[in-house]
Amino acid sequence: MTTSYAYPNTASILKRLWTGVCDIYIKSSQEDQNGVTRQTAEKEHLLYESLHCDVSSDSITPASGGIVASADQKITLFLGAEYFIPLGSRIVVTQHGRTREFTNSGEPDFYRSHQEIPLKLIDTKA
Repeated sequence: MTTSYAYPNTASILKRLWTGVCDIYIKSSQEDQNGVTRQTAEKEHLLYESLHCDVSSDSITPASGGIVASADQKITLFLGAEYFIPLGSRIVVTQHGRTREFTNSGEPDFYRSHQEIPLKLIDTKA
């Protein structure tokens, strides 16, 4: 007798490990009097809400500098592969009880199960 086991796919396993949620905002476009479409920084709208995700930081270096300290980090957003996140989107992530704002700073790496999007922290207040 053969026993058949139903295993969840890799994407669903990964999503169970993710501890964050994110909202994705994009800039609105408007056409000017010359017919040119431009993005407006003042107006943005919610593209996706409460997406299951995870944020990871790598290569944390010690703070350096004179009056204003700075540190380099590689920040990555892990998100389902089914979502399209335009460059320059504002991404608000809540994870481990902390909410931070980012912008996507590069093209995502896509995998069968997920995508990895490089991020840049918007709010650098100490």
